[in-house]
Amino acid sequence: MLEFRHMSHAYNDNPSVRDVSFSVSEGEVVTLLGPSGCGKTTLLRLAAGLERPRQGEIWLDGKLVSDAGMVVAPRHAVSVSCFRTMRCSRI
Repeated sequence: MLEFRHMSHAYNDNPSVRDVSFSVSEGEVVTLLGPSGCGKTTLLRLAAGLERPRQGEIWLDGKLVSDAGMVVAPRHAVSVSCFRTMRCSRI
């Protein structure tokens, strides 16, 4: 299980994610939907260990893997697939 607990992140003091909490069980499929700039990619980067959260924690299989003070290099692969039906746009 992957858990986000009260996750917040900002770029140059501009909040991109604010107090997000949710969990994803093994085998579960989750879709992040929202307008440009709402934090979808930031959440994926946080899950992959590419960003350090400003606040909150990320737990993987009951183990703390990231919080505001540390990031543990992930031992898992994060796969992201993008499907566009109307048109391609810059991400």
